This record gives sequence, structure tokens and C-alpha cells, in this order.
Amino acid sequence: MSTQKAIQIKGPGDAELVTNAQVPELRDDYIIVKTAAVALNPTDWKHIDFLASPGATVGCDYSGTVEQVGAAVTTGLKIGDRVMGLIHGSE
Repeated sequence: MSTQKAIQIKGPGDAELVTNAQVPELRDDYIIVKTAAVALNPTDWKHIDFLASPGATVGCDYSGTVEQVGAAVTTGLKIGDRVMGLIHGSE
């Protein structure tokens, strides 16, 4: 399994940049994007300060390039496509 950089919560009000976070396994109805840029959203610091559990990865806004496409994805996305989007962060 490959690794990635990520901001992970250590505890209430405390987060750190880690360089060896595991990239999740590709699910059939998901894509994996190699991130080129992220945005800092107010929800990110609010999760760090008030909501998320230690070990959760912070972030919800991204842009990048599709690296993998799950077998059940029906959107027409393909490897190499440039995309942007948002996800439910801090999980």
C-alpha cells in the first residue's frame, strides 16, 4: 500500500503533518486522486479543535489527477483526468 502526506489530528486543538499516512484501498465505487492542491476550509480547524478523533485525517477540498478508478464508477472519469471536489473530511 502506498503512502501520502496528510494532516492528522493528535488531540483536541492539536494536529500534525505526517508523511507516511496510508492511502486507502480503492473501493469499487470510488476514485483515487493524486492531490495537487488543497484549500483550508473553516471546517478543517473546527474539526481539529472540537469534533474529530485522534488519528483522523483533516481536509475536504482538493484538486488533482485521477490515478485509479473503481470498477463500479459510472461517471466517465478516467486515469489522467484533472478533477476538483470536496469530501466529508476528518474521518
